[in-house]
Amino acid sequence: MVRSVRVFDEGQASGQLRVPVAAWRWATGSGLVPAADVGPGRWSRAVVEAADPEAVRAALRGPVGAGGRRTG
Repeated sequence: MVRSVRVFDEGQASGQLRVPVAAWRWATGSGLVPAADVGPGRWSRAVVEAADPEAVRAALRGPVGAGGRRTG
């Protein structure tokens, strides 16, 4: 019996973690989440389930909030 492996694209992975796609992209680009391991832009279930949703959300908040500067 062959068991199929669940593969996620970035939209599915972000949905699985209930985080915005932008947060997922930032997390993968920054190395917080491992690079796609199944193919270009595709992650295995093991990688997606190992990702910490709170850390992914925090990764997006930090740089965006830090880049804003108020003047005046």
